[in-house]
Amino acid sequence: MEIKKEKLEELSERMIAEKESLIKIINEFAKENKSIPNDWNARFPNFNTDRILDEEADEVEEYSSLLSIEKVLELKIQNLTNAIERINRGEYGKCSLCSEPISMARIELIPEAKTCKKCKNNNSKLNVAK
Repeated sequence: MEIKKEKLEELSERMIAEKESLIKIINEFAKENKSIPNDWNARFPNFNTDRILDEEADEVEEYSSLLSIEKVLELKIQNLTNAIERINRGEYGKCSLCSEPISMARIELIPEAKTCKKCKNNNSKLNVAK
């Protein structure tokens, strides 16, 4: 199944818009690492000796939460970047494991998907068995 050029353009635009949106979100609490593409560093709280220790502990807890969010957003941004690059190289829509076409239903749901549903399920089962 070959994806039509118009559909590829639509998917590319959708992924670019999503990527830009995610970058705006991550920039609210993290600083972009200019030397590593798609990498950010959450800002560590600035402690003030006049503040109550409980408030500072709350900030450290929030920082820990932001680290997890940062990693999830970085991964999503990287996956979107990779999918856009696959479109540009003419490799989009093929499973990276078995080279079979990824279903349009899966592409519509997860446009950055790099594996077909069968390989994703098989890979998930292997990870659970470990």
